[in-house]
Amino acid sequence: LKTIVFVQVIPTLAITFCSALLIPILMLSSIVSPSGNASASLFLWYPILGAGLSTALAFAKDAVFIAWARRRLHADWRSMASQSNPMAGSPTPPRLPVPVHSAV
Repeated sequence: LKTIVFVQVIPTLAITFCSALLIPILMLSSIVSPSGNASASLFLWYPILGAGLSTALAFAKDAVFIAWARRRLHADWRSMASQSNPMAGSPTPPRLPVPVHSAV
């Protein structure tokens, strides 16, 4: 549960928050341009910019987690493999049942 929260939930909230802040800022900078003409087509770009920015941030998040996991795997591989694990040894066979003698 902790992994799902840290890998999926919190980054999704951060991506949504960043997208909700960055898209209006990008659109405001083009509306308040020196030319002063804001066209209606600019507002048609809002859903495309929202989806594009959210997708780009999600891909960046995935790339960061993949790189982090890969680096961690390569760095800790030998130490994790060399640790003695009592469960990794040869298991003891189960005890045989005691034979029951019947009187015939």
